[in-house]
Amino acid sequence: MPWIGRVVDSHLTDASASELLGIGVETPADLAFLWSSEVEIFDAFVDPAIQSQVTAAWRAARVEAEITIAQIPEQPIAKKHRVNQIQCAIGARPKKRAVPPVSLLPGPFQVRFLQQPSSRQPDPGDERTPILDMMFEVVLASGCHNVLFGEELVRMPFESRPLFDRKLQVVPLEALKGHRRAFKRWVTYHAEHCPAEMPYWQPPALTLSQFLLHVSRGGPTAAKGIYSALKWWREALGIPLPIMDGLVAHWAVAEPGHCASPKPPMSVQVLLAVLSAAPKLRGTMASAVAWLRCIRGVSLINHTMLVHSSGMSTNHVGTLIFKTR
Repeated sequence: MPWIGRVVDSHLTDASASELLGIGVETPADLAFLWSSEVEIFDAFVDPAIQSQVTAAWRAARVEAEITIAQIPEQPIAKKHRVNQIQCAIGARPKKRAVPPVSLLPGPFQVRFLQQPSSRQPDPGDERTPILDMMFEVVLASGCHNVLFGEELVRMPFESRPLFDRKLQVVPLEALKGHRRAFKRWVTYHAEHCPAEMPYWQPPALTLSQFLLHVSRGGPTAAKGIYSALKWWREALGIPLPIMDGLVAHWAVAEPGHCASPKPPMSVQVLLAVLSAAPKLRGTMASAVAWLRCIRGVSLINHTMLVHSSGMSTNHVGTLIFKTR
């Protein structure tokens, strides 16, 4: 009586069948895919008779398996509904909503949360579009929790995007950059100090207040500036940040006793020395010198007395200022 299969069993004796049963072979499919070549069969058994019988049975099982696979009818692949990539990320994959846009993530986290590039490539000279892309993605991530936009924006992102851009067209580019810097600072803090399941777009009031406390160590007005930027994210984009909570709202004012007062101006000699070294600087230092040139460089040319007191001509000072542009 065949124990594996009629065709396969015809090549086996009771001894060889027992050997196969002992290693777990119960069906022709088990035998067909247990080994990939005759060499493996010869390594598995010592008796030449069993080697020959098992090899013949294995070949027969392989043929049976190929015939069975060929007889399986092909199933038509059901057409998937066309789901927008943003809708899929926002609706069908809720965990994805907790991941900030890549442009907001600090360097070490960008590799971990790397996303596919958008099919729409902005003009290299257009600085507004990447910022608006990031802000629109954050708005979509907030979904039904958004306090300003309705569900239509999430359901129809492509139709809503032009209207979203028009809403922010009155906001100057420099203001958009400032709001992005402030929110990126919050996202960096969130990535380093908060659990992954906490959405960055809706943190607890205590966590947000701890972040502003961390920011306040940078100066008496640092937390106030970040608070104002985060408040804009709620009022202009509807991000549900707990800005008006009692633990957070007190950061709207500067520290008690703070009074803005003018600082002593930098001496002409030091300023000219810094401008002279500007062409050799790179990175952050070059940017700092450029800001310094914007703040005091132009006024130097208009103060002939200060320029001549430094022993330089007006033209020479103008050349130094031009090099730092």
